[in-house]
Amino acid sequence: METRPWQLRLLALVTTTTTALLLNPSTSISSSTSTVDDLPALLSFKSLITKDPLGALSSWAINSTSNGSTHGFCSWTGVECSSAHPGHVAALRLQGLGLSGAISPFLGNLSRLRALDLSDNKLEGQIPPSLGNCFALRRLNLSVNSLSGPIPPAMGNLSKLVVLAIGSNNISGTIPPSFADLATVTVFSIVKNHVHGQIPPWLGNLTALNDLNMGRNIMSGHVPPALSKLINLRVLTVAINNLQGLIPPVLFNMSSLEYLNFGSNQLSGSLPQDIGFRLSNLKKFSVFYNKFEGQIPASLSNISSLEHLSLHGNRFRGRIPSNIGQSGRLTVFEVGNNELQATESRDWDFLTSLANCSSLSLVNLQLNNLSGILPNSIGNLSQKLEGLRAGGNQIAGNHTFRYWKAIQPQRTISISE
Repeated sequence: METRPWQLRLLALVTTTTTALLLNPSTSISSSTSTVDDLPALLSFKSLITKDPLGALSSWAINSTSNGSTHGFCSWTGVECSSAHPGHVAALRLQGLGLSGAISPFLGNLSRLRALDLSDNKLEGQIPPSLGNCFALRRLNLSVNSLSGPIPPAMGNLSKLVVLAIGSNNISGTIPPSFADLATVTVFSIVKNHVHGQIPPWLGNLTALNDLNMGRNIMSGHVPPALSKLINLRVLTVAINNLQGLIPPVLFNMSSLEYLNFGSNQLSGSLPQDIGFRLSNLKKFSVFYNKFEGQIPASLSNISSLEHLSLHGNRFRGRIPSNIGQSGRLTVFEVGNNELQATESRDWDFLTSLANCSSLSLVNLQLNNLSGILPNSIGNLSQKLEGLRAGGNQIAGNHTFRYWKAIQPQRTISISE
């Protein structure tokens, strides 16, 4: 097997460091501790960092000890040591520092590590499988980097893991079956990667989950009904994948859901007319750019917490529910690019309802079958409105738009007619 240059550098560094620790009296190690395992791991991490624009690791040096203490690395930037196990690293937090390079596999030797946060950097290479040896790890955040390769199955050994966030990278492959053992995980995010395959039904057994984000990948197949077993789930995002078929009816019984995003897939069918009574805690509901049809459920107006409603890019038909804005909390209302109709003046009553929403910033009605004249109640829409899109309809005249602009001259609004 070919040895890579960084592996040779790393081996030389660890050998030199260990020898120095054993021979230098000022860094002698008590027989009651094993900090020799933690210090080389930290130095190996530094050795693979090629750019440190903020100088965050400038304190990471062997001579940076406190009064000759062997635990001097506990004061290094981003390093937190355990109070229960002196001299052992409990947390390594180096997020948002612009670090470039690779993640050292020797971090897997940090046996007491409970939190590892390297998010929002420029790290490349693969996630080291050796991180699966950090059995005490509870929080792992490697999101917003340039990591690639598959998700290591060995990470399924992290039985105490609570947060697993590896989104916004270039990770590929499938979700490892070994992750079925992550019984304590509450946050699982692989958003914005290149993960493929189907959504594993066994995810429904991870009942501690409250945030499941698999959006912006290339996952295919159907949404498994087993996800309905996640009774604590607040956030479910599978947007921008290649999912198809129906949303399992049992998922509409998940009353704990607050954020539900199925947008930009190939899902079909209709929404249950009683969805507003079954998902009564929703704050955001998005099914944009799918193949849904039927009427927009009037019961959506009964969700008092609803702030964001995105139904655009489907085949919804009929009339827009007249009381859709009665909760007063909507900030985004998008029903454009459907087959919705408005032929009588009362069909525009939903605008009066939307006038109750004082924080409304976007209304998208474009590319439907709306006709007639917009009522003057459009002038009562929120002072925070930034966009009103109504082009691609059969709306007669434009005097209402001019009226609306005239009474709101202080704002810069993008209006399509």
